[in-house]
Amino acid sequence: MGPSNKALWKRCGIAATRSVKPVVSCRHPCAANTDRQLYFLADAPHVLKNIRGHLVRGQSFFLPAAIVTKYELPTDEVSVKHIRELAVIDAERDLKLAPHLKPAHLDPDHFAKMNVASAVAVLNHSVGAAMRTLVSLRLLESEALTTAWFVERVFRWFTLMTSRYIGTAMSLFKQDAHDEAVAFLKEFMEIFAHVSIKSGNAKEMFKPVQAGVLITTSSALHIQHQLLSVHKFKFVLLCRLSQDALENLFSCIRSRHPVPRPLEFKLMLRLIMLSQFFKPSTKGNYGIDDTVDLIEFVEIKKAALKNGVKAAGDELLNDSLLDDVAPPLMRCKWSRWSMCLGTSPIA
Repeated sequence: MGPSNKALWKRCGIAATRSVKPVVSCRHPCAANTDRQLYFLADAPHVLKNIRGHLVRGQSFFLPAAIVTKYELPTDEVSVKHIRELAVIDAERDLKLAPHLKPAHLDPDHFAKMNVASAVAVLNHSVGAAMRTLVSLRLLESEALTTAWFVERVFRWFTLMTSRYIGTAMSLFKQDAHDEAVAFLKEFMEIFAHVSIKSGNAKEMFKPVQAGVLITTSSALHIQHQLLSVHKFKFVLLCRLSQDALENLFSCIRSRHPVPRPLEFKLMLRLIMLSQFFKPSTKGNYGIDDTVDLIEFVEIKKAALKNGVKAAGDELLNDSLLDDVAPPLMRCKWSRWSMCLGTSPIA
């Protein structure tokens, strides 16, 4: 969503406005002789953080009149003041309605603004349900229902755009659920195309976060339709369209230097790759692989070049480590290795 990304979008003809249908793809540069398209998306967690950012800065979202009428909302304004009032009331209670919401999430510092979990804590379905409960108890004014409705809509959009489980995946096996999800995403695009984001009497402008919602959602709808209908996928997890893996890598690289230089980036990347190769993960649902690391084969190859192929092969055969680590594996794969080393297979 930064200037570099928007410059690339503009160069490729990607655009989104209030009145014109979003242009979300261009001809794939590596498939010039086909109709294959290259789709552009903004990262959904970043879009969510931007929505939270507008709210905590004191800006309000003004919904289109058609949406206010359709859902019988008490007002068209979505304001963070109702969420702040909820946080104050919840802080005084032992049994909390929104346990993940903290006052610090509504006044984030520089690093908290980059935290996705703090944004989800604000724009969460439990926050919307808590505001509805407080309105029914007359602890919040009825105008908070509009904010609750908006928060629930944003959270559902985020859940669909970052789906990781079959229950929230896009799939044609449950046609009714799929059609309902597509209809919701299209309506969400319509809302953000005509919503106004401003504070006080400021001039109304089409914000980058609105373009991000339109482009990301439209691209996701096109991609899931192509994968499900054309390529016959059973289901599509839209989280695969996010850059979570890249963000996890960047967070590790920036752990020592927030803005690393090229050499520091290269060294940190090498350390991360080596640590993942040699050190088994303490978390996860997989076991340790008992196979021999490829680095041992590299050492054998070096020995073959230095001392002669036959000597290296004899060294491998007499190595006690071979019998201790994975003798069945080595016996079944020795014929393949022997062809590389020029030795005869084990009898």
